[in-house]
Amino acid sequence: MHLDITLLDDIPGEKLLEKNLQQELTFSINNKTIKTGKLVLFKRVHYNIIITLNSTRRGIENFEIPIPFKAEYDVKTDSIMFDYSLSSLSFNNNDVEKRLQKLKIKNTTPSQYYNNKLTIKVV
Repeated sequence: MHLDITLLDDIPGEKLLEKNLQQELTFSINNKTIKTGKLVLFKRVHYNIIITLNSTRRGIENFEIPIPFKAEYDVKTDSIMFDYSLSSLSFNNNDVEKRLQKLKIKNTTPSQYYNNKLTIKVV
């Protein structure tokens, strides 16, 4: 199921996050877990979602997730996928995607989310 981002104040996946407060979640990029812990709080700040997790290893910690270009909810696995791929940004327009690939900002390291997919899953 595709989730449309219609309002600037909306948080993609908000319903999944709300219903799973105090539940154990994993955050994975391309099947590699980057964070895991109980969801304590989430909020939107500008172009990011600030997630507060309580993990057994690190205690309470905050981390930022950029607002995705596209979000999809999978009912079977009770997970949400945030798509940061250039194809989703360009709405699968190959010409636009090629132009985006050519854009390079000097002296910067791309975000770990750049051209990847983040999956948030209830454990």
